[in-house]
Formats: sequence, C-alpha cells, structure tokens
Amino acid sequence: TEWVREMVAKTAERQAVLLLALADSHARKGEPLAAIRHLEKVLALDPASRHAEAARARLARLKGGPVKE
Repeated sequence: TEWVREMVAKTAERQAVLLLALADSHARKGEPLAAIRHLEKVLALDPASRHAEAARARLARLKGGPVKE
C-alpha cells in the first residue's frame, strides 16, 4: 500500500541522516575507515538521494579525491 511505501522511504531517509552523522563523528575523531563504511551504507540505501550526493562528496574528501558539491 501507499502507507507502507511512505514508511519505508521515511525509514531509509532517517537511516541516511543517522549514518551521515556517524560518518562525520568518525571523521572528526580521525577514524576515516569507519566514516567511509558509514558513507558507503548511505550510498547503498538510495544512490539517487540527496543524502547519497552528500555521502559522495564526503567520500571524495576522505579519500583525497576532487570534491564536487
């Protein structure tokens, strides 16, 4: 049903927000591998989302590549 679809989308969005926050926390603590793991999970949730776009930019920064925002 539509209700279930909306709940799944909201859950995925909440997960992405939490994973981005966790990644930021790990990056600030000097734990880039943990940050990268969380950012890759964001990409897996919904590669076309705005959160995935933010994750790609952070991954590029952490991996030392060009940052496109």
